[in-house]
Amino acid sequence: MPSSTVENYLKAIYIGTNSLEPPQRLLPMGQLASALNVTPGTATTMVKTLAESGLVEYEPYAGVALTKAGQKLAALVTRRHRLIELFLVQVMGYSWDEVHDEAEQLEHTVSERLVDRMDAMLGRPETDPHGDPIPNADGMIKPQKKVQTLLTCPLGTTVTVTRVIDQDKDFLRFIEHHNLKPGEAILVEERDAAADSVRVRGGNHRRLTIGTRAASKVLVQAVHLLLLVLLSAPVFAQATQKAPEPPRTALSGYMDFHFNNPEFSDAQLDFHRFVLLVTHSFSERIRFVGELELEHAVVEGLEEKGELELEQAYVDFLLSRSFNVRAGMMLMPIGIINERHEPPVYYGVERPFNDTVIIPTTWFEAGAGVHGELGRGWRYRAFIVAPLDAAEFSAEEGLREGRQKGSEANVGVRRSRGGWSTSPFAGSRSAQADGRAAPGFSSVLSSMCPFRWRRSTGATPAGASSFAASSPRSGSTTPGN
Repeated sequence: MPSSTVENYLKAIYIGTNSLEPPQRLLPMGQLASALNVTPGTATTMVKTLAESGLVEYEPYAGVALTKAGQKLAALVTRRHRLIELFLVQVMGYSWDEVHDEAEQLEHTVSERLVDRMDAMLGRPETDPHGDPIPNADGMIKPQKKVQTLLTCPLGTTVTVTRVIDQDKDFLRFIEHHNLKPGEAILVEERDAAADSVRVRGGNHRRLTIGTRAASKVLVQAVHLLLLVLLSAPVFAQATQKAPEPPRTALSGYMDFHFNNPEFSDAQLDFHRFVLLVTHSFSERIRFVGELELEHAVVEGLEEKGELELEQAYVDFLLSRSFNVRAGMMLMPIGIINERHEPPVYYGVERPFNDTVIIPTTWFEAGAGVHGELGRGWRYRAFIVAPLDAAEFSAEEGLREGRQKGSEANVGVRRSRGGWSTSPFAGSRSAQADGRAAPGFSSVLSSMCPFRWRRSTGATPAGASSFAASSPRSGSTTPGN
C-alpha cells in the first residue's frame, strides 16, 4: 500500500493536471510544490522517485503527469477524500469549511470496503460538498459539462454555481455567508477591470461585489432553460432551492443470549433480549426513532418471565447543529450504561450492581426537550419528563420499580433531566449528569464483539463460568434495554 506521502503527491498531480487547459499536459513543478507546501527541490526529488516506480512521467524543466497506474491510484485517493468530506457534512453534521483537514487525515486510513459502504449510504453521489467530482470505484469520473468562472460567464445571464475550487476555510465561510455555494442561482451584472471586481446578484436580489481573484474560484453553468422560457422572479427563487431528500426508513437491532453455570445450581441458557430499531427520516429535518424490546424470549399473561417494552418512540426536529427539539419516549441521559448498556461498556455478562439498583437501567420516560452540539465533541441534552414514583421504591429493587415508563405516569411533580457529553477520541464517551445531582465523569473506549467469554465476578458464584453472545447492533440510534 502506498505511503501517505506518495498518495498526497499523486492526488496533487491528479487535481493539478485536471485543471490544465488543453493542449497543456504536464503540471509545472512550481505549481506542484505550491500545492503541497514544499520547496521545488523537495517536490522534484519525490517526483523522480515516483517516476522510477512507474507512477508518473517526469520531464525536467517541463513538468510531471501521471501514468495509467498513477492515474488509478490518484483517482481512488481523491474518491476517498471527497466521499469522506460529503459523509462528514451530510451524516456527521460538519460544516463544509471543516471537512477538508479531517478528510486529509482519514483518506489514508479508511478501507475500500468502508468507502464503498459510505458511497452506497450517500446514494452514489457525483460531487462532494464543494462541487468537486467524485470518481467511481474504478477511478472514473462522469463526463463534466463545460463550466465557466464568474470572470468568463455571460453578463446578465442566470447561472448556477457548480463548484468552488478553493478549500481555504475563510474563503468557504465567505462563500456560504453570501449564498454562493454550489446549487445557488446568481446573475453576473457587471465586471470592472479597473477595480478588479465583479458585481453579482443573488436569488434574494442582494447585490455583492467581489474581487476577480475570488470570482475566478467560483465555477458556474448557464441556466439556458430558465433564461429563455421562465425568466421571472418567482421561478428564479425556485431555482435556488435544493431538492428535498426523499423519505428513508432503516431497520436495525441486536440480540444476545447468556449462559450461566453457577457452582451450586443448574446451568441456565437465556435468550436475554431481542431489540428492533426503526428509524424513518421524513425529511432532512424531521426524523422518527422507535425501539421495541422483547426480553427472555416469551411474554405470557402476567408472568414475570418475559417482558415486552416500547423503550424509544420519539420525533426529532433537526433545526441546526447546535439546537434541536425532541419529543416522545426517550432514554434518560443518566450514566453510560443506561444508553449503551451492552458489553463492552462494562466488564461482565450481567450488568453491574450500580446500574441495576442505584441507576434504574434501563430508564426511559415520555417527555420533550432539546439537544445539540456546542463545539467539537461537546453535546448537551435537556428533557422534561415524568418523575420516578417514590412510592414504588424498595430495599430489594432500589429505584427500579419507581420507573413509570410513560404508562399513565403520575406527573403531579415534573422533573427535568439534563446531560452533557464529550467524545475526546473515537469510540469514547463521557458520562452524563442528572440535573439535580453532582456531575460525574467517566469515559470508555468501546468495541462490540460477536462472542464474549467472562469469568464470573458478580451474580454467578465464585468458581463458576459465564459467557454471552450477541449480534452487533447496527444503525445510528443508541438502543435501550
